[in-house]
Amino acid sequence: MTSEPQTRTGAATSRVALSELSALLQEAAELSADRDAPLSRRVAFHLRKAELFERLAAEEPGNDERQAAAMQARLQYEHYVLMAEWVTA
Repeated sequence: MTSEPQTRTGAATSRVALSELSALLQEAAELSADRDAPLSRRVAFHLRKAELFERLAAEEPGNDERQAAAMQARLQYEHYVLMAEWVTA
């Protein structure tokens, strides 16, 4: 019996497509070049990155590298959320 990969919240996920990774890398390059990008855009990017990395980690629960990358991506997203909350407070 096989089961669908699970996210950090336990929801079933779909496999990560190469096109999704490509789009994430393209957006990272654009954000890197645009130092004036709004914080809200950076927060949204880091959320997408965290969710994508969590899906990758869910595909291979025994892969420590994927698990660590997903955790780091989630921490980066949470950091940006805190920054946004601090700036808007």
